[in-house]
Amino acid sequence: MLLDLFWQFIEARPTGTAVMAEWRERCGSALPAIEPVLVPTAHHATAHPAPKPGGPPLRVVRHRNGQLVGVCDEGRTDRVNLSLDDVVLHAVNPGELRRQLCVALNIKTAHEPAGTLPGSVRLGHWEPRPALQIPVFLIASPDEATLLTALHEVLAGAKKPPIVLTPGRSHWSEPVKAAADAARATLAPLCEIVVADGAAWRAADAWQAFQFGHLERAGLATPAQIRAAKPKKKRESRAAAIDGLKRELREHLRSAKAHFHTTAERGEPTLLPRPEQQDLAKRLGVSKATVTRCINKEPDAELKLLWSGAENIDYVRKFRG
Repeated sequence: MLLDLFWQFIEARPTGTAVMAEWRERCGSALPAIEPVLVPTAHHATAHPAPKPGGPPLRVVRHRNGQLVGVCDEGRTDRVNLSLDDVVLHAVNPGELRRQLCVALNIKTAHEPAGTLPGSVRLGHWEPRPALQIPVFLIASPDEATLLTALHEVLAGAKKPPIVLTPGRSHWSEPVKAAADAARATLAPLCEIVVADGAAWRAADAWQAFQFGHLERAGLATPAQIRAAKPKKKRESRAAAIDGLKRELREHLRSAKAHFHTTAERGEPTLLPRPEQQDLAKRLGVSKATVTRCINKEPDAELKLLWSGAENIDYVRKFRG
């Protein structure tokens, strides 16, 4: 499962602060993987997401008796009663975010305090071989200028060319990329290298490409050494892809079944479109070719049934997975 929506939110709002209803709305099915890095703050929101997606935010009003309600100033949504928990702002805990990323990416965690967001966080270091420690940082910034300033600070303090993680690529301006190139540092977008299996985070296949690319870029290994160090593809990785595809398709079928019944109540049942193979590949952090091979060439009867069933409205209606 991809964490794209989470990284997009962090890139747009590096403070990572919102009420749980907004976290739920923005992160969707990935919320169980995100909740462990969220922590309630002492602050309360002045606005709350509308009950229906796409509606204008509700203004939070506290009455004299202490009751909280959400009011739509445009009159498009009925007044909503809110609890105190509904308006508590939840923020990303940098320490827990660092822990999750270090576990997923097999990075040894730094000992110093994690710091705050927005800004730079020293995650730790990657050890491709004994006595070679590659520093790894996370920078979450609201714009290109702030990212460039933080990057210069990180590069000035790093003893070896670092790997610098950012939520996405949207702030990678030409000056940012030039600064990284000059220091032989590697920029890596978290939206491409970290995915979730349920509530657990893991590295996507792309992370290995960034790692070995960094060794060559920083002059820390020759191309021949890098090719020799790369592990060969094993059958276990294909099995993991098959398991991931079945999990994603079951989740889709559950959503499709709910969609079928909702539209049936309105008098015209419709079938939720089956995910494209390219979309499934992105969610699992594998290539589209891997997805195609798993579906068409692997002898997994359940996967083939789930894949074909996702386009059969009768199968969707009866699905019990």
